[in-house]
Amino acid sequence: MRLAIQISGEFRMLHMCLPHLEESVLKTFPGTQIDFFVHTWRREEDSLGTFEFEGRGAWHTTMPVYGHGTGLALFKPRSYFLENYDDRNDLKELPRAYSMFYSIKRANDARKDYEKLTETTYDLVMRYRTDCILHENLLEVIQPFLLERKSFLCIPTTKRGNNCDGPVENDTEGICDWFAIGTPDTMDVYCGVYDTFLPTRLAIVPECMLAMQLKTRGISRETVLKRPLFDFYLVEGNGEIRGL
Repeated sequence: MRLAIQISGEFRMLHMCLPHLEESVLKTFPGTQIDFFVHTWRREEDSLGTFEFEGRGAWHTTMPVYGHGTGLALFKPRSYFLENYDDRNDLKELPRAYSMFYSIKRANDARKDYEKLTETTYDLVMRYRTDCILHENLLEVIQPFLLERKSFLCIPTTKRGNNCDGPVENDTEGICDWFAIGTPDTMDVYCGVYDTFLPTRLAIVPECMLAMQLKTRGISRETVLKRPLFDFYLVEGNGEIRGL
């Protein structure tokens, strides 16, 4: 089996995420080739500070963000895209969610380009951002879906309660946009939000944008969407669980 882990955006909180990623994923898929694919923004130094977020005060000043060189050296991606955000006036003119979904799309493009170049395919694709902490054996959670040998999209429901920016009860109104794993066909839909919404330029909460994307493409609990309980969450710059 081959698993592609797609990382997008900034390399946040690497000092916290990597040990958990290793225990939850990298050590738990025996006999699986695991490769990384990345889209990230040029950043020369490891330092504090990320994008401002309206309504969250000085939150952005406390977030450890590692330089692109540090992140790429740690993950050693098979393929990646590195861009300078300051040069992307087209993205800066759009609501912030579009930059996130653009980066998700480009990480997915890196994987698909690599597959074409090497004439290989991945059985599973995982979307991951590095301020997300995973606390359980991921293979055990998705094993029932693998045994079905069918397409699926797993967007877990956190065990940590109503985690900020995370899962909500109504999948059609908003759904976790920072962690998912599934077969390539469903993950292509997941990663296609940018292309779908760009012509509209609508300013919508990103969790709602993703939910709308899945709904219009026929991905629901009645079809291929899986929402198992899983212990995962986002962290603040000081390491505290975000949103609880």
